[in-house]
Amino acid sequence: MSLADALKKVRDDITDLTALEVLTFTGTLEQTEFNGDALDWNRFTPNSERSTLVLVAATRVRPNMDVVNFYTNNPGTETREELIELHRSVLEVGMQVRMDFIKMFKDQILSQLTG
Repeated sequence: MSLADALKKVRDDITDLTALEVLTFTGTLEQTEFNGDALDWNRFTPNSERSTLVLVAATRVRPNMDVVNFYTNNPGTETREELIELHRSVLEVGMQVRMDFIKMFKDQILSQLTG
């Protein structure tokens, strides 16, 4: 692997670690694809014929910290505010985990540089 390839891989990995996407749905999901005891997220299909899911909120945080938000006016439920609060809580936790992870990497690099 060349140095350019290695640097591109590191940049791509950092981008993946610092980007965040949170989607919050409401409705019914008749999902039968499981991987052991867990939902098989690779086969998760919110728009399947067996499901009636509505996107309540979507947030994408890019590595440069640009944020795109979507909040529905009518999720088809009376619990809109509770669902949006749940969405914001998950987003906050996701951001904190990523920031802690980046800080850990930074601290490791600084300790290597300062010996």
